[in-house]
Amino acid sequence: LHAAMDHPEWAQVDSNGLLGYEGCYREVCLNTPYLSDLVLPQVEEITGEYDIDGLWLDIVGVGPKKCFCDSCRKLYEDQYGEPLTDVSKHLDEFRLSTLQEGVQRIRSLAHDGRKGLPIVANGAGTVSDFGAAATLSRRRGDGLVDFSAIEACPGYGNYYYVGFQARYARNL
Repeated sequence: LHAAMDHPEWAQVDSNGLLGYEGCYREVCLNTPYLSDLVLPQVEEITGEYDIDGLWLDIVGVGPKKCFCDSCRKLYEDQYGEPLTDVSKHLDEFRLSTLQEGVQRIRSLAHDGRKGLPIVANGAGTVSDFGAAATLSRRRGDGLVDFSAIEACPGYGNYYYVGFQARYARNL
């Protein structure tokens, strides 16, 4: 929340330039300096200076109908040779690669500091993406996280989904 409030240019935005909110927090974009200027230095410090048992990544994802920040627009155009719009041909691929590459950078740096350190992201191992967000659901988290984490959160309107998630997770 504070990162995006202090640096609105790090926030995920929709195609109209509106800031992305998810519940009580603002979603930040992994293609902005948020990753290189804040997250990676923190990961380096934590894994290099503290005796930790694992690394928890919270609220990692690309929100539905996001991100269209200046960093994403430039990177998309550099990669695909066309402007980024909400109907771009490679939008889903781009959103997913943003997430996977960002988490891989965190994972690599964490393992530089502490070989074999277990890493998990909130929502990793879930049945599917919530609200069409690009998350580390089961089919996308392989190789990026070391175990599944399913959170019971009333922020999705109710707890009905929790039973389905638990039943699914029993078979992982």
